[in-house]
Amino acid sequence: MRPLRLRVRNFIGLRDVDISFEGKGLFVIQGPNGAGKSSLLEAIYFALFGRTLRHDSGYEGVVNRLSQDGRAVVDFEFIHHGKRWRVKREVDLSGRGRRRGSVYLECLDTSERITSAREATTRVRKLIGLTDETFKTTVLLPQGEITSFLELSAGKRMKALKELLSGDKLPRMIELLDLDLREKEGTMKAFSAQLSTVDPKALEEEKEKILLELSRLQKELEEIQRGCTRAEEKASELRSLEGLLRELEVEKRLLKSAEERKEKAFERMKEIEGELRDKEVKRKEVLDSLEKVEELCKSEKSIVKELESIRMKLVPLMSEISSISGELKRRTERFRIIRADLRRCSERVKEEKARFRKLSEDEEKLRREYELKREKYFILELQKGLRTGDICPLCGSVIESLPRAREKIGSEELLRLKKACNMALKEVQESGRRLSALEKEKEEKMRLMEEISTEIASLEKNLLEKKRVAEELNEVWRKRSTDDKVFSSIEEAFLWRRNKLEELERKGEELRRTLEVLKVSEKSLVEERRRLSLEIKEMEHDIRLRKEKISSVESKIAFQCDLPSVQAKLEELKSQIESLRSKEASLKENIWKAKSRIEAIDKELENYGLLRRKVEELEREVSLLSELKRCLWDSNFPKFLVSRYLFEAAEVANSYLSRLTKGRFSIEATEELELFVLDEDLGGERKSIRDLSGGEKVLVSLSLALGIAEVLAGGLEAFFIDEGFSPLDRDNLGMVAHELLELDRTGKLVGIITHDPVFADYFPEKLLVRSGMVEWA
Repeated sequence: MRPLRLRVRNFIGLRDVDISFEGKGLFVIQGPNGAGKSSLLEAIYFALFGRTLRHDSGYEGVVNRLSQDGRAVVDFEFIHHGKRWRVKREVDLSGRGRRRGSVYLECLDTSERITSAREATTRVRKLIGLTDETFKTTVLLPQGEITSFLELSAGKRMKALKELLSGDKLPRMIELLDLDLREKEGTMKAFSAQLSTVDPKALEEEKEKILLELSRLQKELEEIQRGCTRAEEKASELRSLEGLLRELEVEKRLLKSAEERKEKAFERMKEIEGELRDKEVKRKEVLDSLEKVEELCKSEKSIVKELESIRMKLVPLMSEISSISGELKRRTERFRIIRADLRRCSERVKEEKARFRKLSEDEEKLRREYELKREKYFILELQKGLRTGDICPLCGSVIESLPRAREKIGSEELLRLKKACNMALKEVQESGRRLSALEKEKEEKMRLMEEISTEIASLEKNLLEKKRVAEELNEVWRKRSTDDKVFSSIEEAFLWRRNKLEELERKGEELRRTLEVLKVSEKSLVEERRRLSLEIKEMEHDIRLRKEKISSVESKIAFQCDLPSVQAKLEELKSQIESLRSKEASLKENIWKAKSRIEAIDKELENYGLLRRKVEELEREVSLLSELKRCLWDSNFPKFLVSRYLFEAAEVANSYLSRLTKGRFSIEATEELELFVLDEDLGGERKSIRDLSGGEKVLVSLSLALGIAEVLAGGLEAFFIDEGFSPLDRDNLGMVAHELLELDRTGKLVGIITHDPVFADYFPEKLLVRSGMVEWA
């Protein structure tokens, strides 16, 4: 059994997998712990046997916990004994309290199909010749069970090896042997019955009589064949003469045809000469016309070029004039607007100056009034504390008398005047700022008017200059394009001239094409004339040869004869030969019948001898098969057969184990199917499997697995190992990887599961598993 393709959806740790194994040999299945690597082996095992490696029965844990529909599907294709098979199992846990499963097994090369789960599993077991447990211990080594086969008891090992050897076929072998024995006995009786119907003596007598008659018929045949030979020789002479006469007629006919073709060729030569003269005259006319047109084209090109030059200058110049005129108009309009703004700004400055003077005068009055009243207020306040005779705090003299105040001034009135002065001062300052801004605006507008006035003068000057140049250019093209035709613009004149030039160029091109056609035609006629000249020479040579041949044939015919008389004699000889051939055929048929009967008699006699020998050989075979049937029923034979294969597998395994352990260990198998290990470091001491360390068991188990796979190649085309090398150190891992790489040359499919990236790097082919997804690296 060899895997071809595995498709999985929502099975244990796998989510959506579609992987092909076709063309694959040795590879590693790599990925982190819990990624779903072991689920690949679970999927193959489940597809084949309907159970998982973790649970003997039921669908517990089969559906991936992330599945949204509660369904798991495993679809597995494999090839076995040249036939492709496909098994598909589906588990549905979506129903409440119900667990449903379906299976579909089919042979892709035949019409065999099975839809029953029990029948499909039974058919798979019979097909690959292995039970579930044997498959698990030999083909599919689950995690931690690489040493399982090594640790089996002798009885279980016997059962596993018998299955690998298709040991269950031994009874079938005996059954087939019995069928073969009965068949050979029946064949022997049938051959004996055939022998009794044959009389060898009578056949020999009949053969002697036929041989005498055959001798007579052969002598008569020889006489008729000599007569045929003489008639054939005479007919051959007549056919030669007939051929000469036919050849003479053909040569005369061909001579006449050649002379006629020669005359036609001479006539065609004369026609060609006339055509060549006509074409020469026409070619000269076309050349003259072409020269005139080329002169006109040259002149017209000059005018067009000059007009193009003027146009290239005038068009952008007119665009500039239009642009300058527009700009001049815009500048003039802007000058007018700024001038009006300046007048308005001057009026506003005048108004603001008058307002500023009035506000200043009002502020000055208020300020003088405030100063006067403040002085009076301070004096009155000072008088309140003085008496006559006191010292004046202002001048230091003695106060003789105090004046009476005419009016009373309060602090509130003084504060009111102070606020009014401040408000008046602010208005004066605000008016001053507005006046300053308006004067600046007036100065800016006056400056802009001066700038724009300067620009307008410059634009007017530039516009006059460009109009003058444009008028000069217009005058030039009007003078240059006069051709009894008036044009409104240089564009119209340029286009008319360019169209005229293009028309002249088209006419020139047509004349050149006409000239080229004439040249080609003349060349063709010259070539035809040359060819006809050669043909005439060949025809003259052919005519001369044919005349010589006619003369030669006439000289060979020395006597007077004609073709009809020769043909009549040939017909007479033909009838005579046909009569002799008919007799010859009749004699040959009789001779063939006699020889056929002799061959049949010889065949019968030979068959008689063969039958006798076959009967004797069958008697010996029946005797041997009877003895073999008795021996096969001996109960020790299956055990003997299995032990022989185990010995051979152990020998092959030792070649691997020697390299893996550097010659230290070797495997010893016994007749009782027991396995021991010989330790060379201990002088070849025999060790029990139980005495080996974990790493030593892995090396011995791997070597034995490789040996069984190599010896039993017909039964084991593929096997898988799941994380079986953890007990090994780095050195042993390297040796194991090297030996496994040697398996790639055997053509087997070997898959090794590992999460160790160092071990995985030994192998070029990798199957990567990440988060339930699988792909080839």
